[in-house]
Amino acid sequence: LGPSFFSPPPSSFPPYHPNLRFHLPHSMQRLETVAGHLVPINVDQDLVRVRVLDNGCAHIVLNRPKALNSLTKAMFRRMHALLRQFEDDVAIKLVVVTSESRAFCAGGDLKEFSHRTEGGRSFCWLEYRLDSFIHHMKTPVLSLIDGIVMGGGAGISISGRYRVATENIIFAMPEAKVGFFTDVGATWYLAPRNSELGMAGADTERREIQKSGLEYIWQGGVPGWIGSYLCMTASQIQIADCLYCNVATHFLPRSRLDSFKEALFSQDLSAGVVPILRSFCDYHPMPAPIEKRVKTINECFSAPTVEEILERLQKHTQRDESDEESDWARQTIETIRRMCPTSIKAIHEQMTRAKQLSTFPDCMRLEFRLGCRLWQRADLVEGVRYVLELKSSARPRWVPDSIEDCPLADVLSLFRPFDDPSVEPELSFDENAVPPS
Repeated sequence: LGPSFFSPPPSSFPPYHPNLRFHLPHSMQRLETVAGHLVPINVDQDLVRVRVLDNGCAHIVLNRPKALNSLTKAMFRRMHALLRQFEDDVAIKLVVVTSESRAFCAGGDLKEFSHRTEGGRSFCWLEYRLDSFIHHMKTPVLSLIDGIVMGGGAGISISGRYRVATENIIFAMPEAKVGFFTDVGATWYLAPRNSELGMAGADTERREIQKSGLEYIWQGGVPGWIGSYLCMTASQIQIADCLYCNVATHFLPRSRLDSFKEALFSQDLSAGVVPILRSFCDYHPMPAPIEKRVKTINECFSAPTVEEILERLQKHTQRDESDEESDWARQTIETIRRMCPTSIKAIHEQMTRAKQLSTFPDCMRLEFRLGCRLWQRADLVEGVRYVLELKSSARPRWVPDSIEDCPLADVLSLFRPFDDPSVEPELSFDENAVPPS
């Protein structure tokens, strides 16, 4: 196969236009190669493009740039089907996921359901099954991140073995801003299951492994309570923090991006992708800004309730500390209070329960119950309307409006098993399971 996605059309073909080609005869449609077969591209397929290279690399491209590559149900189905093919194909040695535009992926497209509360069950079902499939794949998946990666975009990248990021990466889990919760595997990847290790210990281990030139693959959650902090504040972090938090496994200077992709798509992969990573990826020398906050984050976000988290943060605004520390604590309080109160309490409960969950499927089942129920709440419709549609800086009208007015019993009810599995089935990872409507 050639280096381009598609061969140019014959000169006798009319000029290509993305809306015109769907009206062309079948013989005049563009084709793509999937597992050795040429197939016509339809609307859904054009949002997730694919090519299979001669060296055994399968290249998936998220192609919805005007929407920052936000993911739709059709895209979930398409990616899942492709990845199943690649996992069963012994000729495929590596799956590489990239994107068009300045965003890798801004998350799931919640605007698809912004004016109604139904449809969430099927959306969560498709998305969480895709994330779980990536998590368990034997074929390594490498996400190449050169921009925004948020929410559902984090799900498809952090579930894979390698997250190669340039200095342009911006990572965030902003779901609490719109009345949802941090899903797509955050219960596994971002929960404080390794809090006793401390951030510095984990980071030192990673740095030493990278310096030695050996392969480093992160398995498990973010040490400490920093994941809870990121989820409850929707804070954005960049390359140094992403490496420190293990959101990214490798740093690739953007100046090497094109040559790195060329190597991935042409070099021999019989020995795996590690030799290529060693040749192109760098040790990032800059300190992580979040590192100086780790002690305070662990102290505050390890509190047993959200109310106590806020109380501990408040004490940091009153102590004889640097103005910078006090300002950070004050801003963190203000940020949390702007979020959806039900979302904040649900995320705290989610992270608390995560420590008792020993498998990734268990985490995804918890998230499915929580996601289905939060999707039915008016808060999500309100949050999506304010934040994503109106792009308003005003605080949405949450119900209840404050953390103190949000009963814990109501939050706990969001996590209970479904009353009637025949009507509301639990999340299933059986490949033959029928998705809910």
